[in-house]
Amino acid sequence: MAMPANYYSSEDQLAAGASSDEDVLASDADHTTRRDQNAYPRPAKQGLKPVAEPASDNDSTTGRDQTRDKHATAQDGLLTPGTHSKFPCGVRQYADQLDIDSRQNFLVETFAVLTMAIYLGWIHVLTALLVWAFWNKWIAVLLAGIWATVFLPAEPLLWEPFLSNPVLVAWRRYFRFSAICETKVDLRKKYVFAEYPHGVFPMSQLVAISLTDMAWPGHKIYSLAASSVFNVPFWRHCMTWLGARPATERNFKRLIKMGSVGLVPGGIAEMYLVDDHAEVIKIKDRKGFVRVAVEHGTEIIPVYHFGNSQLFKWGPKSWEGLSRKWRVALGFMFGRYNLPLPNRVPLMMAVGAPVPVRKTHPTDPGFQAAVDEAHVALMAAMQRLYNIYKGEYGWQDRPLIMK
Repeated sequence: MAMPANYYSSEDQLAAGASSDEDVLASDADHTTRRDQNAYPRPAKQGLKPVAEPASDNDSTTGRDQTRDKHATAQDGLLTPGTHSKFPCGVRQYADQLDIDSRQNFLVETFAVLTMAIYLGWIHVLTALLVWAFWNKWIAVLLAGIWATVFLPAEPLLWEPFLSNPVLVAWRRYFRFSAICETKVDLRKKYVFAEYPHGVFPMSQLVAISLTDMAWPGHKIYSLAASSVFNVPFWRHCMTWLGARPATERNFKRLIKMGSVGLVPGGIAEMYLVDDHAEVIKIKDRKGFVRVAVEHGTEIIPVYHFGNSQLFKWGPKSWEGLSRKWRVALGFMFGRYNLPLPNRVPLMMAVGAPVPVRKTHPTDPGFQAAVDEAHVALMAAMQRLYNIYKGEYGWQDRPLIMK
């Protein structure tokens, strides 16, 4: 199985910063990206279900306000445009009024499985149609029509109605998606969301996007994806509607002027780092996105997606060299029933406190020092975030290894 160079993340493209747009994040090895999403469990129509009550000695809200926050929904304004978030800090909240023991009914789960199979196996669907087209002219016409869509404008960027479509809702329920935030975030600012881990496929990050508009109304969060994804029909428009653009430095700088930007720096390299006994992420040589953040003076928010590394297995590892050289994920993906379907494990997104950066121009002699300083602070913040919430997810004895 071959997948475009980090489908949702664009591997080293944003990892270390390069001279050309196409190598923009190229680190010492690949290209990073993705998109964030710092979204929180679900809003208005379906509500949020907190599992713990926030405790803060410094909380100045009245008892009535605190009680109301315990049962907050997006309709109540969890995150109000232009203000600090009201999202209860340190409280794990489930999307769609679910909890850790929730189960889908058979029809909903079947719908989720079938749609994920089509989405994740889209390249295989196109290949099958191509073979069939040699014997059936109508299939050939259908295939030509599908490929013709790549010439249609990829708009609108970040199409809000698309974020609440029933497919993404079914996926959230399949994974019993939840989120927890370490601190309140000032929504008047823009941020770079550094999301880990990429794993074999950044499914948790993809699912999180669907909650952004409802949980953070008025706060736009865009993302970056592998350039090759935008050459594939169907994927091209889906990624655009989710708010993604090809992972180039030019696009990164353009999007950061429009709003916050999320990315998944691990890329292809992390696909080969999935481990049964530890969380292993690629971060030590991922500095391209940090350089852009420092240049614009944009704080970086660490995000960790618990469970994402357990959705699939990937191999053989002997193909890693060719994969990184050609920027194409070469190998086979195994999940539920040993098929390319994600294992049904709960996903939890933990969002950390913003990491300050010193705004420094690239021509300034102190630019590299500012980048290194911000990168070290980000790694420390990521480790701290993981340590705080691994117990909440049930991974008390599972360490985080940074490479």
